[in-house]
Amino acid sequence: MADSADRMTKAAPLYSNQHLLDFDWGTVTAAWLQKFPDPALPQVSSVETVAWNLCEENQTLHVRRLFLCHFKIPRIVERILGKKAQVVCVEEAHWDLKRRRLTVHGRNESMQNLV
Repeated sequence: MADSADRMTKAAPLYSNQHLLDFDWGTVTAAWLQKFPDPALPQVSSVETVAWNLCEENQTLHVRRLFLCHFKIPRIVERILGKKAQVVCVEEAHWDLKRRRLTVHGRNESMQNLV
């Protein structure tokens, strides 16, 4: 079986961020699992897990989630667009349980045609 990281969708070419968290594995993974709903991010109105795959042999887990977000925008912009600012984002997470590594890629699907 090919390396599971090869199957993840490539990150957006515009920028890349990397955060190495100085916390133990249990804290980081528990925080990721519990990060939504978050009252500090009221624009995120829905988070749905749409796919997951656990490979016991390689001790890896892949999770794909969709986020529906609504943003306040000026009314004149809303009139031009003809709708409220609604964005769909995809988050893909790869858990390597052997190496204790969690890699998360996220992308904005709604604005793909503007980039």
